[in-house]
Amino acid sequence: MKTVLLFISIFCVPILGISQASDTDINIGNKTMGLTSLHKGSFYFYWGYNREWYTKSDIKFNSSTCHFTLSAVRAKDRQSGLGFKNYVYNITIPQFNVRAGYMLSDRFGISFGMDHMKYVVAQKQQVKINGSIAPTTNQVKYAGVYLDELIKIDSPFLRFEHTNGLNYISMDGEYYLECWHRKNHAQSLGLVAGLSFGLLYPRSDVDVFDIEGVNIFHTAGFGISGILNVRFQVVNHLFLMFQNRFGEIILNDILISEGFQAKQHFGFYQTAFMLGINFNLF
Repeated sequence: MKTVLLFISIFCVPILGISQASDTDINIGNKTMGLTSLHKGSFYFYWGYNREWYTKSDIKFNSSTCHFTLSAVRAKDRQSGLGFKNYVYNITIPQFNVRAGYMLSDRFGISFGMDHMKYVVAQKQQVKINGSIAPTTNQVKYAGVYLDELIKIDSPFLRFEHTNGLNYISMDGEYYLECWHRKNHAQSLGLVAGLSFGLLYPRSDVDVFDIEGVNIFHTAGFGISGILNVRFQVVNHLFLMFQNRFGEIILNDILISEGFQAKQHFGFYQTAFMLGINFNLF
């Protein structure tokens, strides 16, 4: 994260200080655009905060002593409390988005970044369980064969979270459509649509039968998504963006402990509000 802040201090502050750029036009091919306008060769960077909604999910657990599935499990995100400590001093604690991109043409861009989401299975809910659990030391309370029986998700049976977090590291292909602009392009309003593919790199907190999980970062699966954003160029290289992202996450290798893993997939919808800059290095 220190690298990101260093990048901002080196590149962003000098760029934002160019106060005369918004009144100057340049020619690109047969087009005339303001220096603050996105066009072929432009770079951009943004940071913001998100929240998510998830579909219900079937979670499959597998080890040498148990094989069972929990059906239609509900989960939600985890928002950090508002305050200077979380959103200024510890800026990577809340759910955040960070992304950098490059305009391949006046309309098409490509970007790389990470959506730091959080996923928490709701406690006290009752779900259906199917499968078998052997009567080992930690599992004896829950030992048996289950067929569409109801079980309550609570401790010590299960705590299931991707809170450090559900990290979606993706490459996005983006199409930019400008809907309105001032004559010098210093201010503009437009839409951004795109498709995304990426890997999920979570650190999952999963405790089953009161056994604490390994809790390490690793590649657990992949995701695909689409975006539809509203982008407003505020002033001189500075923009605001409201993001809508929707997609599917497939986690085929959720680590619990040695020889014990889980699988799940679910849909998600994300909203995010971001602040960014665009600039030209060449």
